[in-house]
Amino acid sequence: MRRLAPLMVTAALAATAALAPAAHAAGASLTASGVPTFPERSWILTMPRGVSIASHGVRVRENGAVVRDLAVAPADGGASRSLGVVLVIDSSQSMAGAAISDAMAAARTFARQRSARQRLGVVTFASEAKVLLAPTTDVTKIDAALSVAPELHGGTHLFDAASAAVALLRRSGAQAGAVIVLSDGSDRGSTASARAVATAAAAARVRVFTVGLQSGNFEAATLKGLASAASGEYLGAATGASLAALYRDLGGQLANAYIVRYRSTEPVGAHVRVVAAAYGKRATALYRAPTLATITRARRAAHAATEPAFLQSTAGVAITTSAALLAAFFLFWTLLSARRNDRHVRDRVQDYGVHSASATASDGNPKPKARRVGRVPAWFANLAEQLDIGRVDITPASYVALTGCACLVASVVAFAVTGSILVVPPAIAGTALASRAYLRRCVGRARTRFADQLADSLQGVASAMRTGHSFAGALAVIAEEAGEPTASEFRRVITDERMGAPLEDALGEMVRRVDNRDLEQVTLVAVLQRETGGNGAEALDRVVENLRGRDEVRRLVKALTSQGQLTRWILTGIPVSLAVLLNLVSPGYMAPLFQTHAGHALLLIAVVLVCCGSMAIKRIVEIKV
Repeated sequence: MRRLAPLMVTAALAATAALAPAAHAAGASLTASGVPTFPERSWILTMPRGVSIASHGVRVRENGAVVRDLAVAPADGGASRSLGVVLVIDSSQSMAGAAISDAMAAARTFARQRSARQRLGVVTFASEAKVLLAPTTDVTKIDAALSVAPELHGGTHLFDAASAAVALLRRSGAQAGAVIVLSDGSDRGSTASARAVATAAAAARVRVFTVGLQSGNFEAATLKGLASAASGEYLGAATGASLAALYRDLGGQLANAYIVRYRSTEPVGAHVRVVAAAYGKRATALYRAPTLATITRARRAAHAATEPAFLQSTAGVAITTSAALLAAFFLFWTLLSARRNDRHVRDRVQDYGVHSASATASDGNPKPKARRVGRVPAWFANLAEQLDIGRVDITPASYVALTGCACLVASVVAFAVTGSILVVPPAIAGTALASRAYLRRCVGRARTRFADQLADSLQGVASAMRTGHSFAGALAVIAEEAGEPTASEFRRVITDERMGAPLEDALGEMVRRVDNRDLEQVTLVAVLQRETGGNGAEALDRVVENLRGRDEVRRLVKALTSQGQLTRWILTGIPVSLAVLLNLVSPGYMAPLFQTHAGHALLLIAVVLVCCGSMAIKRIVEIKV
């Protein structure tokens, strides 16, 4: 009996060692699932085999505070990408014989225990990691991969294999997963480290389980270190006989997984301890609530990781197409612009005056200005005049071409950014209106400068008339000395007069171009000078006095209404800037406006109301003097 006592103690210890892993694997665990936007949280709660839970039976606490409104659902309830598992099996020379056979048998046992929707992958390793099976739910492929023991080689790159398994799960798109490493020895020759594996596993929401296979070369330190670094679990060392039982329990536990979702009430940046309890089982996890900057960086990194190649994306196709259309448009326009300029001589001479000399009838009465109705549309001629008045150094055809290109680019960019075809018409209309507003602004600035210079210019005309110049001669003197745009407009009047047009008609044309009512008085002076020969210089002095008085009133009104003008732009810009800011900070908050028909209608109503309010304020604060 004394000789049998040591043998009995040894057998008892061996049995305890064999049963310990299975008991250890029977606990509950809590693993982060996916990458939810904080404060939304998602966890995968794995329960022991045979323990079924319901939503009312789960209790979750964060830093001791009870979490309300839990949503609990089975992980395999239609979500094929919820949880994935990769078996990592040592195929080094030390596994020769019964060890590799027992390992493959245990893997087949695990595969039978998994959920039908749970994807399974297999990686073997010796001197290098080899993927036998990518994560899949296909039973035929799984059975084929596990039916034959792998070929054994020298070397034990354990950390490299674990890293490859984590990367395999991450590429598969699983919200969370588990890597189960089986080996009988330590790592030899890996380029990766336990810390690198742990970092990758944390980023991929993967738990690392390590299992030791008892053999003559068994070392537990490496497996324990890997599990500890990866915040995983070392399931202990098992013999070949007990390995299948351990894998069976672990497979049942991972198959019995539930997704727990809720909204956290912890502040950003806080360290949170999560405790999930169900039917006497407890699982804990730690995380740190991210800051706003961390959330923004994570979103950008996720977008960059999932963004397709440029030419395969919607924006890339749209931009490439628009570039091709623009090139074809410019080529077509260049060919049209290269045509010979075959305008009649009379039409070309007519550009230099209101009426050409040939446009005067034999009775001395001027004919109406000839219009090339069949050749140039009225809107095109008006556009040419607006460009000339506004001093925009571009031809009407080029202006129309550039506006068309800008509308095309704006529509493409708007569609690429929003992905909705509904934004294309507003983008085209907005670009066209912006082009028109730019031209009108240029014309308005030119007319304002002319009005500011008019009083000094007429004072110079009066002074020239006192020195003996005629009215037309005085205008010619000012045309040489005044600044722009006054000089150009007066030169046009002198040119018209020299080509046979009456001076009052030429001045009337200038009144129409510069839209200045004060010039009508100058036209009356010209008529009086021609018909009565009165003192034109004195009459111009009276006109100058009226102009200066009106300028003072105009400047006073502008100063008094400047605050109202600024208020108009601020009130108009607040809704737009607020919408842009909210879309940048919280895209999900603004998504219903851009992704639903009701949101589109509300956006249209908002745009109309903002425009109406802006126009109403404009009518209030703009006072015409």
